[in-house]
Amino acid sequence: SPVYLRNSLRLELIPFIKERYNENIISTLARTASVLRKDSIFLDSLAPKAFKEAGVIKGKGIVDMDRMKLLKMPEAISSRVFLMACRGLEKAPELFGAHVDAFFDALRSKKPNASYSLGSGLCIRREYGRIRVEQKSGIKKAQGFELPLLIPGITRIPSAGAVIIAKISRKPLSAASFSSRDRAYFDYDEIPKPVRARSFRPGDRMTPSGMSGTKKLKAIFIDSKTPALQRQRTPVICAGDAVVWLAGIRRSDGYMLNQATKRVLMLELRFS
Repeated sequence: SPVYLRNSLRLELIPFIKERYNENIISTLARTASVLRKDSIFLDSLAPKAFKEAGVIKGKGIVDMDRMKLLKMPEAISSRVFLMACRGLEKAPELFGAHVDAFFDALRSKKPNASYSLGSGLCIRREYGRIRVEQKSGIKKAQGFELPLLIPGITRIPSAGAVIIAKISRKPLSAASFSSRDRAYFDYDEIPKPVRARSFRPGDRMTPSGMSGTKKLKAIFIDSKTPALQRQRTPVICAGDAVVWLAGIRRSDGYMLNQATKRVLMLELRFS
């Protein structure tokens, strides 16, 4: 029955083309399909290696990739990397050309943050230098948290997937030890106790090291190109009412080490 599209093409469209335009249309289509199939098999064989080179990070319902690495790939390869990412999700969606088009829109977007809904709970996001494919069922916002740090000791923050390690040293450390973004050093005897770790709150401010005025943590997140999903997982370290360290990103100018320092508090951030 020509009611169905496949049958209509075979029973009506192809005979029309054969009669009016190309009597060898069937063999021509067959040759073209054969060439395309061979090309596709070759390109498919390159995709797994490219997928590994795309800086892929997998999570539950999420696949995250390096945007610049994807942009350097031929589109025939990067599109296959995208399709592999989608098929690797917990509930692999049915994929169409529109999904691939949305992927390239996100990849080429001049906006540092952009998102494209693809239906069936699937979404493509660009967050600065990363391209993320995610299913809504796999997206979980970090729960708010606030707890005192164990000093010395190890404080685990399960909802943020983070650990804060605190150590006390009786000898001031050299300035060369202050370069790590994941470590911050304070004058232990001067800093107010208890020192607390909490989640980010709208309106939070701090005086970043090297600056004279305060700055919103939101602006610091933007400057550091921290994705929105990661911001609620970033521990905000407070002493008294002051933010002294946006862990892993920026230290404040408070309670610096100096010649009078007798004991040093070292805080180190690790993500589990």
